[in-house]
Amino acid sequence: MLSKFFLAAIAIFSGIVAAVPAGKPTGGPGIARLDVYSSYLCPNNTSVPPTDGSAGTLRTVSITENTCTQIALPFGSALTSSLTQAPKTGTAGCYVQIFTASGCGLTLDNQYHGFAFNGVGVGAHMFCANNPDIPYGAAELICA
Repeated sequence: MLSKFFLAAIAIFSGIVAAVPAGKPTGGPGIARLDVYSSYLCPNNTSVPPTDGSAGTLRTVSITENTCTQIALPFGSALTSSLTQAPKTGTAGCYVQIFTASGCGLTLDNQYHGFAFNGVGVGAHMFCANNPDIPYGAAELICA
């Protein structure tokens, strides 16, 4: 069973490496605007939270690729995001990763979830996502 996991990981990694064009990548790092609505439940991933105050307090932060940003993401909140600066050339995809602790370390106690963008250019969106079952304390933009 373990060998199947490693074969799958190698196959995925090989696909990502093959997607990077020859030559040195330019541009980046990716930067995204993360909007957190304190009390909104996304009915689907294409919904847009209302801006009339009924979605709760709106908090907006800028998150930079591979940089941990501490931000309170309360249970029952909704997240949307858009890229404001594209990642380096050859990037296959980006996603917002949120962590339960106030840090982005991968530990047994620090749960994390990721939400993908629909592209890698400026203006690409991570559509409406509901914060999973517990509060979260940090976010990071991951592009690969």
